[in-house]
Amino acid sequence: MDRYEGKTAEEIISDLNDRILHLENRVEALSKFILKDHIVVYQPPEEGFFDDDLFYKAADIVLETGKASATLLQRRLSIGYARAAKLLDMLEVRGIISTPDGSNPRDVIISKEDYEKIKRFNNKDKKE
Repeated sequence: MDRYEGKTAEEIISDLNDRILHLENRVEALSKFILKDHIVVYQPPEEGFFDDDLFYKAADIVLETGKASATLLQRRLSIGYARAAKLLDMLEVRGIISTPDGSNPRDVIISKEDYEKIKRFNNKDKKE
């Protein structure tokens, strides 16, 4: 079945604009990564920035829900606002979620499959 069958021109244009915006966000996020041995690897901005033991739990939560907000992380992880906000900053820098858009929840801009590859690779590095 055609994706746009029965849709008006305005609905089609709106959907295409949404898809373009999603792809632009994904390109921006992926531009923060490098390709190493056919695996996408993130290069952190500074030493110690990602030293939060809840980072992977926070990433799992936003990937599961498809949205990211400080309130969501506060509730799910039983943490305060400051820590939830820092986790959001970490997720943004890693290219997992979008930049802030006012008071709206942030979008997840990386697939769960890409995230799992990065997570496995980063955990492998820690063991070596």
